Amino acid sequence: SDELNCSPRFPEGRYCPPEKFECDNHLCVEMRDLCDGSNDCYDNSDEREQLCSNYTCNTLRRFQCNNHKCIPLYQKCDGVDNCGDGSDENNMTICSHTPRPCIFTEYRCANQKCIPHNKICDHEDDCGDMSDELGCHTEKNCTTGGCEQTCTNLKEGGYVCHCSKGFRTNPDNPKTCEDIDECAEFSHNCSHKCININGTYGCYCHDGFILEVTGICRM
Repeated sequence: SDELNCSPRFPEGRYCPPEKFECDNHLCVEMRDLCDGSNDCYDNSDEREQLCSNYTCNTLRRFQCNNHKCIPLYQKCDGVDNCGDGSDENNMTICSHTPRPCIFTEYRCANQKCIPHNKICDHEDDCGDMSDELGCHTEKNCTTGGCEQTCTNLKEGGYVCHCSKGFRTNPDNPKTCEDIDECAEFSHNCSHKCININGTYGCYCHDGFILEVTGICRM
């Protein structure tokens, strides 16, 4: 009722500032709320088919469905068809992310990829995240090398320092590891709020919601 019979407050007869979406009923909603399947405008103008058919999601925060709907990243591969066309649950592609066990002749990269041991420290980014090249040392071994977290001896001599999940090799000191801020990099599964913790992260909710073990907040 506080939005009824209001006069425009911005140029060109707009009721909303430029950084927000103006609904047909002149309510203002965040751009990130467009085409997310939720009727944030209360008149469904933020979910209109003509608007969403060519809308591009912010893929750092949202998953783009095949039907152009935007859903929170935590809803991808959660076993529920949140897109409405099943594209967020396509197990043959995006949901085939469960890392396979590395065999004894393979090295586990920080991104969970498995590569042959002879690919470690060969001056090629075989992992795709440089975790097989950062932390390489050609002298000594794991016993005397002084890696902060994890170490693997190389068959040809030398060793490589690598890090536990939630950390990455410090490029300035490859024997040490630095914490990954999952909250800043949007690699978490919190539906409301995220707090970075050393080596991991925590989820918490707005008032009135209950946090589930999956990181999802529900009423």
